[in-house]
Amino acid sequence: VCENPGNTLFVQPTIQMSTDIAMRFESTMQANQHLFKDKIKDKRARDSGNTKFDKAFPGGRLSFASAGSPSQLAARPIRNLLPDEIDRWPFSAGFEGSPLQIAEKRMSSFTFSKKEILTSSPTDELTSIIDKEFHFSDQQYWHFICPHCQHESTAEWDNVKWQKVKEAYYECPSCKNGIPNDDFKNAQLEGRWIALNGAFFLNHSRLFFIQILNQPL
Repeated sequence: VCENPGNTLFVQPTIQMSTDIAMRFESTMQANQHLFKDKIKDKRARDSGNTKFDKAFPGGRLSFASAGSPSQLAARPIRNLLPDEIDRWPFSAGFEGSPLQIAEKRMSSFTFSKKEILTSSPTDELTSIIDKEFHFSDQQYWHFICPHCQHESTAEWDNVKWQKVKEAYYECPSCKNGIPNDDFKNAQLEGRWIALNGAFFLNHSRLFFIQILNQPL
């Protein structure tokens, strides 16, 4: 809206989730009026282009849609597609087929400037869309450096050790030294993304895997 305006579609699995996201965006607008007041008109203004699921602004439009509604998915051309929680999407939008493919067809007018950001928590491995997309991507994982031996690795649950019921620390897989919560948090903040399947980058997508363990223990 403010930095790189363009037609954008934000898609949720259900109409209720789409409504919730649209309401959260309304709250964000209210809390940051200095950014949006000259971009998105007040709903009460005539021909404002501002409804619950559709926000018009100079240079584009932000729309919120449900993956189960083919009419919402195929409404107008878009440059930016934001499919959220795609592993929880229905297999078909009504009787019209894959909701993701329907939405992606709307980007055909923007060959070089289009952008698609898929996000989801993985579900069933056999049917998971995000797992399939991740397999054919450069597979980037968040790595951090051990403050004791400088070994760089991803965070794994097997290395979480418990001193007491509510107190945990992280054990470095290389030097076996314990990393207290505060030090682990700082190490995470100073980490970096590393592509483990870099050969796929030129022809496929960049996807990033992050888990709750990348937060402080």
